[in-house]
Formats: sequence, structure tokens, C-alpha cells
Amino acid sequence: MLGSWRLRLIFGLALAVFLGTVTSAEAAFKLRISDGTTTKIVTDNGVGDSTPTVAGNILFIDTTSFAGFAVTVATGTSKPMPPNGSHLAFEDIALSVTYVGAGTGVLTIDLTDTNFNLGSLPGPAGMKSAASNNSSAGVSLTFQSYVNYGAGGNNEFGGIDPATGSVFTTGLQGPLPPSPNTATAVIPDLSNPFSMSSRTVLTFGNPGTASADNNTTVATPAPAGLLLALSASPAFGLGYWFRRRRAAALRVA
Repeated sequence: MLGSWRLRLIFGLALAVFLGTVTSAEAAFKLRISDGTTTKIVTDNGVGDSTPTVAGNILFIDTTSFAGFAVTVATGTSKPMPPNGSHLAFEDIALSVTYVGAGTGVLTIDLTDTNFNLGSLPGPAGMKSAASNNSSAGVSLTFQSYVNYGAGGNNEFGGIDPATGSVFTTGLQGPLPPSPNTATAVIPDLSNPFSMSSRTVLTFGNPGTASADNNTTVATPAPAGLLLALSASPAFGLGYWFRRRRAAALRVA
């Protein structure tokens, strides 16, 4: 029998094929990390991206910039374009963080991409936020997803930073112990183009380690059955596929 990771990989590849073309992320795909004193911004294929030839993925590894923190963050994004009928857009962030500092340590990790286009909009769309926290004792995690759209919308970090247009969120997941947490909702009036952003906050009450896989999914159309499908985490396999592709790229490099 196939192992669970193989099933997830197969499902993710099948989903990518079903969705049609998954285009490269544009230059606006960015990762922002801050410990409250130091902030670093990494653009896809730019300085700080350890996979500079793999569009749509950022791999960030840093053991010196943030006091007490050793950080590894891997991301993925999908941008299906019309015409395909039912569409899905996806952002994924997987992280591994070690904290060896004194006292409390807080690390904030933001992810954003713009110019998503699901073709069949304006209209209702389903949105899902999914967070996990596999950490040592004394470590908590919160995760929140945002969609920014409408007149003046489609902003970088829209909803995390002040943004024009409309902002929609499924709400805050967490603070989480070591367990999964998901939330789904319907955006009643989503329009193209739109941005997707997310914020992960790790709080260390003491030295320890944290690992998580958090993602945001937006899909159309949005009947009741779509939310049921989203709640079953179909995008998890696609996120796993993104991370396997990044790992393969590193081995080649």
C-alpha cells in the first residue's frame, strides 16, 4: 500500500493538472520576517531566496539576522488562469524555527502575492485558512489569512498593512498547541485581480523549536459543497508538491 506522503504527492500532482496552468509567481511574491527589531524582506528569485531559479517558491534560511533565532521558511504559490471553469488559488508557508535566546522571543512571518485572477469573478468564492503547530512546550502560534480586492485593492500585504479596497479574512487561528486548525468562509463579492496575504506569529516563552505548515486557499465557484470540499484540505497535497519541488531544486543546485 502506498504511504500517506506518496498519496498526498500523487493527489497534489493530480490537482495541479486538474486546475490547468499554474503560472509563475510575479515579482510581488514576497516574504517578510521580523523579530520586532530586525526586518528582512525577500522577493521571489531575489536576494535571500535560496531557490533563485525556481519561480513561485521562496526558500529562506537565516541563522544570524534575528537575535536568538535560526529560521528556515519555504513557500509556494499557485496562480491558475482562465478559462478552466472552477478555479483555485493557493499560498503555502512551511517553517522551522529554533529559539535559543533569553526570555520571550516573538517572530512574525508575513507572506504576500498580488494579481491573482480566477476568471469567473466577480461573485462568491470560498476561502480557507489552515494552520498547524508542531512545537516544543512553551511555544504558541497564530495564523491569519487575508484577501484584498475591489477598487484600489490587490495590495501587497493587504489586510496586514493598511490597504485600500476590500479586505476579507476567515479570522484568527490560534494560539495553537500542537494540533491542526482550519477555518472556512464565503467571500460574497470577490473580484479580479486580488492579493492573498498571511501572517504567522510564533511566540516562544522559553528556548525551543517550532515547525508548522500553514496555507490559504481561495476557490470559485462557492456553493455550499465547496466549503465542504475545502474543509477536507484538498490543497494540502498541492502544498506538499510545492515543497517536494523546492527540495528537488536544492538537490540539483
